[in-house]
Amino acid sequence: MGYSNVDVDLQAPPLYSDTFYLRYLKHMSAVGIAAYGLGLSQAVRSDVCKYFWHCIDSSKELDEKVTQALLSKGIYIRAPYIPIAKQVQFVESPTFMGSILGKNRPLNAIELVHLVANISTNAMGRVVLIGFAQVAKSQEIREFFVRGQNIGQKHIEVLSMLMKNDDLSAPATWDSEATDSTISPFSDKLMMQQIISLIALTMANYGAALGANTRVDVAADYSRLMAEVSAYGEDGAQLMIKYGWLEQPPQAADRKELALSR
Repeated sequence: MGYSNVDVDLQAPPLYSDTFYLRYLKHMSAVGIAAYGLGLSQAVRSDVCKYFWHCIDSSKELDEKVTQALLSKGIYIRAPYIPIAKQVQFVESPTFMGSILGKNRPLNAIELVHLVANISTNAMGRVVLIGFAQVAKSQEIREFFVRGQNIGQKHIEVLSMLMKNDDLSAPATWDSEATDSTISPFSDKLMMQQIISLIALTMANYGAALGANTRVDVAADYSRLMAEVSAYGEDGAQLMIKYGWLEQPPQAADRKELALSR
């Protein structure tokens, strides 16, 4: 069923600043490129492949426009600079992997890219939750959004500390980008679905970071944070089921049920 005009109030005042809308579009265009790329790699029918190519091109065009807008406004968030390697180096010591306790090597470029991306994603999600909590009609859903704000803040602090321990500046947060409006431009159903999607994005990002990470203390942090996000997402899904908003995707036939029901 998706959504309709009843899920959006075009007359409602802005819930976020223009700056936040740009940053949100930057994140979502990158998500679109990755998601449509996965769809294209699994597609076989020529018309479906053509459709995904079109979606990728549209997402790339949006990403380029938003990036240029952010750069022109001087609000593009860059990853911290690190020294350029002068020659190829190979790992020679098992201490490269580090330890939970004790001294660890500095973060490498791959680990830093994931940390910056995950801090920024949490910062974006936290602002979305701040705005949604102000306007949601259901008390239960408002409390769910406030809980998400607290989780996001905790994760930002954990991931930022990993960078600060190496004397690197972490990306700034944008809590002030939500306005003081209490008039909802969206239905509770649409807002819940958006948060469920952001939870799935966070889980995917943490999983990718965990796979690319080679420091055990960082891996331990990601594993712990993933467990917390997973529990939050499960509670969100239960709320969606409770209110009758969770559409069931096509699923495989239950062969045992078919056999026993005859």
